[in-house]
Amino acid sequence: MSIHRGIAASAALAIALTTAACDSDSNDTEDPTTAPTTASASPARAQATTDPAVDSVPLAGDENVPIEWVLEGAASDPVIDVARRTIALLLLASSSPSWSEPSKIESPARALAAPDYDLAAKLEKQTVSSPPADAGDPVRILAQQPDVSGADATEWLCIDYRAKASGSDNGTPVTVDLTVIDGLWKATSYNLNTEVTDADQSRSDRCSKDF
Repeated sequence: MSIHRGIAASAALAIALTTAACDSDSNDTEDPTTAPTTASASPARAQATTDPAVDSVPLAGDENVPIEWVLEGAASDPVIDVARRTIALLLLASSSPSWSEPSKIESPARALAAPDYDLAAKLEKQTVSSPPADAGDPVRILAQQPDVSGADATEWLCIDYRAKASGSDNGTPVTVDLTVIDGLWKATSYNLNTEVTDADQSRSDRCSKDF
């Protein structure tokens, strides 16, 4: 069962959370987005950037896991970029045999994640050796404007794993937490089954609307 088809239901999300423990690629030119809007940045956010090695993760996915992006934040925002590539790497590792080798995952995972967050180890537990039955079905992901407080941030995404199969127009709330380390934004965790508080309700509600 691939992650984008199998995690569509809430029960499957819980299973995936247990197993998960918690664009310089040519395809990136096909990345569909809405017209970006640029949010005002805090000093820490303005000064921090991304590790160039994260560019090895194709935002558009691959032939087994094509990813369609809709942006409500600026495409050039390093917070959004690191979060998007973290989730893209998760989808590739869990559904594409082309990304089944640890050696292919480890370098981008180190570039994306904080040193004390072993993203590669988490992803390597989910790699597949053959394409899933629904390989090639696109995953649609909405990337919202991030919540940024100084050197810490949370990026909210809405992932529609069954956009093609079911014709749905909404998604599952997913978050990526990030922090600035040595001037670079790094992921410190991701959550496929985000607990929604009252303060976050509008973020979750956005996932229930068309995108």
